[in-house]
Amino acid sequence: MKNMKNNYIRILGFGLLSLIFIFPACGGGGGGSNGSGSTQVSCPQGTPLPEANIIYYNYTPMALPDQPSVTISAIPGDPRIQLAKDAIDYWNQKFAEIGTPFRLGSVSVVTDLVPTDYLVDISNWALQGGVKPAMPNEVKNMPGDIIIALSDGNFVSFTTYLVETGIKLIGIRNCQQAPLSLTNVARNLIAHELGHAIGLGHNNDPTKLMCGRPADCRPQDFNCDIEMFFPITEVEKIKILTLYPK
Repeated sequence: MKNMKNNYIRILGFGLLSLIFIFPACGGGGGGSNGSGSTQVSCPQGTPLPEANIIYYNYTPMALPDQPSVTISAIPGDPRIQLAKDAIDYWNQKFAEIGTPFRLGSVSVVTDLVPTDYLVDISNWALQGGVKPAMPNEVKNMPGDIIIALSDGNFVSFTTYLVETGIKLIGIRNCQQAPLSLTNVARNLIAHELGHAIGLGHNNDPTKLMCGRPADCRPQDFNCDIEMFFPITEVEKIKILTLYPK
C-alpha cells in the first residue's frame, strides 16, 4: 500500500484484532499443536506464482543509511524480542546473498515503550485517513534509525516513515491469539514489516514474504509446522540492489 499524506509514508502490514495481556509462545516453537486446535501444515502453502505473473503494488521507498541502527521497544521477557533479532539476521543473510554491502546495523533492546494509544492511532490513520497523530516524546527521544515497537495493543501492524525525525517506525500488535500466536507467523510478520522499512512494497504471491494488501494474503498464511522465513522474489532482490548498490 502506498499513500503520501501529512508528511508520512504509510504502509499497512497485516494483523488480526485481539487483546490479552499474557505472553504466550507468540508464534514460536515448531511441531505439535498450532494453537488453534487444527493440524499444522507445511509451508509455504500453495504453488509459487511464475515471476511474470507476480504483481508488485505501487510503493515509494525511502532508502536507509548504510548501517541503520535498530531499536526494539518491548516489555522485558517478550518472546518477540528474539523473533525480531532472528528477522534482522534473516535480512542481513539475504543482503549477503544478494551481494549488497548494506546491512542492518547495531541492535538495542529498550524497555521504554512506544505508547499503545499512539500505535493504535497511527494504524487507524493509515487505514482511514483523517488527522495525523502527534508524535509523542517517547518516540522523538528514542534512539535508532528503525524502531520496532512490540506492543500489547490491538491494531493492524504497520511500518511508517516519520519525516519529523527520519525514523522508520514498525508497530507490531499483540500476539496472544491466532493468527500471530500460530507457529511461524509472528517471526514472518516482523520480517515482512522490516521488508517495508528496507524499501519493499507488497506483492500478490502467497508463498512470498512480502505478499499483502490489496492481495488476499494475511498473517495466517505464514502458519507452518516448522520455523522458517518465507522467501523474497527475484524482482525484490533487484530492487534491493537498486536501493543499496554494490
